[in-house]
Amino acid sequence: MLQESKTYYSQLYRNFRAIEPTEYRRVVRFFEKYEKSILQLDFEEYFDTIFVYTNALFEVGEYRKHLFMSDVIIETSIRENMTHLDGQEVFRSTLFKKAASHFNLNEFKQAAHILSELLKINRHDKLAARFLERTYRMWKPRLIRTTRAFAVLLFLISAFIICMEVLIVKPFYETVTPYFTETRNILFTVGLFILISGEWAHRLWAKYKVRKN
Repeated sequence: MLQESKTYYSQLYRNFRAIEPTEYRRVVRFFEKYEKSILQLDFEEYFDTIFVYTNALFEVGEYRKHLFMSDVIIETSIRENMTHLDGQEVFRSTLFKKAASHFNLNEFKQAAHILSELLKINRHDKLAARFLERTYRMWKPRLIRTTRAFAVLLFLISAFIICMEVLIVKPFYETVTPYFTETRNILFTVGLFILISGEWAHRLWAKYKVRKN
């Protein structure tokens, strides 16, 4: 919302602000219908309008558009020294939602970078810290990809041995069945251990990366 510094607002702006803030799709449709006219508004009305529109894009899941408009908001807020709007810190709230858009698009590297920058601004931002840890956990590094692949390979070998045991060994070579049973049990256990160890190592890595910021 604009600061109480004006006594008159344009009809276009009044029509826009008459839309309930939670009616995000109406906000998006209105802005995109009257975009050319909105660009002609004075700065305060224009900035307030694009800020509300950008947040609405995020809420309706238009993450690509939201990323583009977030850059506009960030650059403009820095240039014009717009710190607060609608009770929100413009720069930090926009950066946080920009990180969330990258996260929702599975762009975890970009999301992690933005959240790391937010923590540099405020090391006590618990919400950004939790979100960064979640991002690192979703961003699968080489270690977890390797351990999962190796575990799956061992599970497949175990399954193959079971097939051999049922179809060939037990009917024709029953005396060696215990060796097959022990081998596939060992392979399955090792595979499970590797899988669990990889997941835990990844969680510890995520926590370490957050603390490192």
